[in-house]
Amino acid sequence: MDNEQTKYLIRLRGKTRGPFAVSQLRQMHARGQFGKLHQISSDGTDWRSASTLLASFSGKQADQREPEPEQAPAPSESADWYYVLENQRLGPVTESQLRHQLREEYIPGVALVWQKGMDDWIEAAEAFPDSLPDRRTTSLLPGLLTVAIALCVAAGIGGAIWYWQQSSSATLTPLLRRSGEIHSMDLADAGTHAQVHSAIGMVVCYAEIIQKTGERHERPFGHGTCFLVTPDGYAITNRHVVDGHQEWVDASEEGRILKLIRHNTLPEETSPALVSADVRNEFNKFVNSATSELIGRVEPRLRVYFGEESYPATVAAISRRFDMAVLKIEDFPTGKSFFSLSKQSTVPQSTAVVALGFPGVSQMAVTEDEAAVMASSSNKKNVAELLFGNDDHRSEFKTSAFDFVQTPGEVSVVQKETGDIYNIQHTAAIRQGNSGGPLVYREGQSAGTVVGINTIFLSHEAPVFIAFPVAQMRDELEKTIGASKLVWR
Repeated sequence: MDNEQTKYLIRLRGKTRGPFAVSQLRQMHARGQFGKLHQISSDGTDWRSASTLLASFSGKQADQREPEPEQAPAPSESADWYYVLENQRLGPVTESQLRHQLREEYIPGVALVWQKGMDDWIEAAEAFPDSLPDRRTTSLLPGLLTVAIALCVAAGIGGAIWYWQQSSSATLTPLLRRSGEIHSMDLADAGTHAQVHSAIGMVVCYAEIIQKTGERHERPFGHGTCFLVTPDGYAITNRHVVDGHQEWVDASEEGRILKLIRHNTLPEETSPALVSADVRNEFNKFVNSATSELIGRVEPRLRVYFGEESYPATVAAISRRFDMAVLKIEDFPTGKSFFSLSKQSTVPQSTAVVALGFPGVSQMAVTEDEAAVMASSSNKKNVAELLFGNDDHRSEFKTSAFDFVQTPGEVSVVQKETGDIYNIQHTAAIRQGNSGGPLVYREGQSAGTVVGINTIFLSHEAPVFIAFPVAQMRDELEKTIGASKLVWR
């Protein structure tokens, strides 16, 4: 029998709180903290729906206690926040009241909140991340492990992993990240460094040239950077990194040989001070005839290097609106590390970021001895090597060129350009080989999340480094890769 002296435990989603007096529950119901989805019990053994108790609340509000002192709004605060709980829009409340209810777990972090001036409702955990209770990390673990174990028994370990990965609770974001997701930029830590190294790829575009005799040559035509965004081998890079490669792919067999000839011939605009017109014409005739005589076929190749490992890749999609392309790494082992992507196109000034990639400057000789070694390895033994390159495209790169480079910096400004395209100017130094590499949040809860793709650096009196926010590419990325595979933070 319900009466004002009875105290009840309340339970929701497996979490038990209380006991509370009926007057307390009435007050909690008025604030949206207790509702029909709860169960109640006076002894912790027999549980029933809270609906019957809630029905008795009608017309009995005079018994409510005054709010606790810490919940009372400051005189200067305005009650302009609203929130959604159990499919009901509640409020208005002050910011301090909302924060208090988050800390005391009356409102979950996934509850939507809004105040006047906001474009849309957002999750409470995103609006007030510093108001989430610290004990949540430990208190949720037993329940989560119980669910995971149950799923393992019922559907196998794959089902438990799916549940873990598909959890949409923003409250659990610091705890429940997908397996392999990068969440730190502390590259001084060996584990973090190894994780990032396995998710940053050096893209090498080259032609495999097979002579009619069967002799092989590999000639690189460009390189850049890519970064993994799924554990099964989808990566993002710049469009301009792979545009040339795609032209080779789309060309006919005859067209590929003609492209090779054009790459080896001297253009008409070559300065006469360097080569006379007559010498240039004779050289070009020789290249044309020798290539046609020697070459059997030309096959364009795309290979991505992750540290000491490398894999062939194909171009899954090329954006025509953004300087972006999607690669699919072939024969890629599942479960690799990958980057999450930022949902924000705008970034506050002075936000700490780091650029990752394989800058072309790393291929320059540092010492005279190194210059001699590079010169020796590039010496051509015959006409075929002169025209078509060595038998391994890696010989054109220094060994250190395959180790990623990090350059820290800050966001200078985010600008909106023609066509509603945003770009981020930042101070993290990049060079040509950085093209397609990620610009990553360096600190805070977003550390390890990619905010943009490094695209270009402009050099006038001082260099300007530019990245394009990935958030504006979301529709294209999800269409190509699949919305469920990408993680947006």
